[in-house]
Amino acid sequence: MSLPAPSRVGHIDNQLCDQCMSLHLSAADFLSSPREEEDRAPLEMLYYVRELRERTACPLCRLIHELIRLDSGANPPPEDLEFWLTWMNNDSEYFTDLSLSGLYICSPQGTGQDYRIELLSNYASAQPTQARSINHEKISLEQIQQWLQKCQEWHGFNCRDHGLSHSTHPSRMAMAFRVIDVQTKCLVFLPPGADYVALSYVWGEANTVTTTLDTLEVFSEADGLRVALPRTIADAIYLTQVLGQRYIWIDCLCIVQNESSAKEFIISNMDSIYSYAFFTIVAATGKDADAGLPGLREGSMDLRRQRVESLTNELKLCILPSWDRQLPDSTYAHRAWTFQEGCFSRRCLVFLDGQCYFMCRAAFWREDVMAEHRDIRFGGFRPILGRAEYAFPLQLYAELVQIYTERTLTYPADMLHAFAGLETALGRYLNHSKMWYGLPSGVFDWSMLWKPKGPLKRRPGFFSWTWVGWEGAVIFPPHLGPEPEHHRLLKHTWIAWWIWNGPSLRSVWDPELDGSLVSVLVQDECLVDQETDKNPDDETESTVEEIDETEDSEGDDDERCPSYGQPQPGNLYGRLPQPERFKVWKPNEQSEHLNSSDRPASGTLQFFTLTGIYNIRNERPFYHPSVEYINEELIYPLLDKQAHTCGLVYVHDPESFFYRLGDRLHVELLLLSDASPGETYLFNSKGFEWPNHHDYTLGQEGESSGEYILGQWHSWNMFNVMLVLPVGQSDTERVQPYERCGLGLLHRKAIDNIRAEGLCWKQVILV
Repeated sequence: MSLPAPSRVGHIDNQLCDQCMSLHLSAADFLSSPREEEDRAPLEMLYYVRELRERTACPLCRLIHELIRLDSGANPPPEDLEFWLTWMNNDSEYFTDLSLSGLYICSPQGTGQDYRIELLSNYASAQPTQARSINHEKISLEQIQQWLQKCQEWHGFNCRDHGLSHSTHPSRMAMAFRVIDVQTKCLVFLPPGADYVALSYVWGEANTVTTTLDTLEVFSEADGLRVALPRTIADAIYLTQVLGQRYIWIDCLCIVQNESSAKEFIISNMDSIYSYAFFTIVAATGKDADAGLPGLREGSMDLRRQRVESLTNELKLCILPSWDRQLPDSTYAHRAWTFQEGCFSRRCLVFLDGQCYFMCRAAFWREDVMAEHRDIRFGGFRPILGRAEYAFPLQLYAELVQIYTERTLTYPADMLHAFAGLETALGRYLNHSKMWYGLPSGVFDWSMLWKPKGPLKRRPGFFSWTWVGWEGAVIFPPHLGPEPEHHRLLKHTWIAWWIWNGPSLRSVWDPELDGSLVSVLVQDECLVDQETDKNPDDETESTVEEIDETEDSEGDDDERCPSYGQPQPGNLYGRLPQPERFKVWKPNEQSEHLNSSDRPASGTLQFFTLTGIYNIRNERPFYHPSVEYINEELIYPLLDKQAHTCGLVYVHDPESFFYRLGDRLHVELLLLSDASPGETYLFNSKGFEWPNHHDYTLGQEGESSGEYILGQWHSWNMFNVMLVLPVGQSDTERVQPYERCGLGLLHRKAIDNIRAEGLCWKQVILV
């Protein structure tokens, strides 16, 4: 039911200017979707910032000027900026057929979608997705209670399932789990299976009270926590109590900060802690623990929560901010520690810039929009709170790592600690793979293909071969799906990866030792390979596209994750037989008998592969800006002995790398694996003009080395390669350690055009 259309806008105390009067706005304009055919006045007239500033008596001009100011962010709009208004759907944050209309700003630079003008509901006949009026003094606790109740009634168990399986309820963990009893104001052990609330916030530079071995006894006595607490922590305890919950978990108080073993245990079980919380309070306002939860208590609101203007007694308009703009701009969204907390929380109460938002696994609700409806689903930017958009396990892993590496840490040494809960959960999700410094062992060749999204800097104290060892965001190759990725893992990789684990050398992939699972896809792949062997003359080739159609009795395709095969003598990674493939053997046995002072540090990789020397051109190729998602500043051509472009490399830190390289033009490359379509597209991209690369193409359909992958021909004629530099000096009796400096592609034909040194099959130590 629509609101009755009021009379056309007329003059009241705040008088509309002639230009705004000529728009003939009515409530009916806002209460239907622009997709619908309707008789609506076009909005073709131009506005100028300087004119809006002078029209202080016009309520619509005031609202539009505020919209322009907010949309411009930190950069004030120029006085001569011209713009106009346009109708668009107000459902940018939702998947629904119930969308209405909002007014958005358009300029020659594009359409601003971070803020919009909407009709404020009068409650008597409000419609779903319509803006609603909120209390300017205090957040509605009644509204929060309704959200929690509706989530339980409508979504039930779904809001517990986030794709990343968790182990056990914290009250049943191997070590005692402390929480705050908000009634007795002290630390207690959580009763078995009891509900509790969790807090996610930014410590910042606030003088945060912490529990230590010295204060534990006092804080465990009744009223022991009636001390001066940072405002955010005090507000969270108060909110927990007024919402009828008994317990809350807050890291600074519930972890004994100087009890190392217990602290490490809790940090590694963050997945369970936030997964089982009844809801999580997300304090996204401010820069530290003293910011509080604005609007929770009387007098705590120091922000104007809603900008409203009345055009007539019946027509009230307001500005609605986009969630996608507000949360990413917050300090909270840039901190690494907070990311996994949002990933695991089944329900989040987000306090941000004077408003409260509710996000669960199935819905997104906010104070200023009427979206509590079964047919409205959230469609906005979920990853900020860890709501990843991908179902395939490797896609999920890649997205979470990318978002995590975009965030910042006060202490670089915390890089693995702040990821520990996600590492535990992702390991389980990826066939219970053992995680080696953030990389899953079951798909180790794939996980080594991370590359920089922008310039990186080395993070001290970590290895160069893992993304953990670099500061800056990383990305992974485009995901082809479980079956194609699995096919590549079993047939197009060859390195037997070994890692120093304390004083001994062990295989990175050892499912029996680590309790990892061999993927159900292994059997499918082997069956397809056997069929191919049995019918060599069959005109219909068995391809990865056909593997895609294999049924999995144990679950849906989108839940299946690749892995190596079952280890066998001489084939520790269970790969399919490849007679023409390179030799694979264990690193020199003598390395296990070195003196302890000569052994590499625990976590050092050791393996055999082909290496070669090529030239690198210290200038970037011509780049067409039409190619998206590529940081051309990191890409450099690789040259063969005839100075033809035979590959490319993403240099992680160009400034440091070329400084270390000095006057040399040649670099050493390690061959890692065959490159899949998701990796080779850039070399053949029309967005780049490579000098003299006509001899190196991606092949033609029907070549003996190729096959169809997802309906497209792929010739398998490029290698994934790692750019390395030697670390220190090594004598002839020791294996030379290397440091990873980049990742790239090398054409197969370039093997015949290598520098005089030629290819070498050798043992590598990677630090």
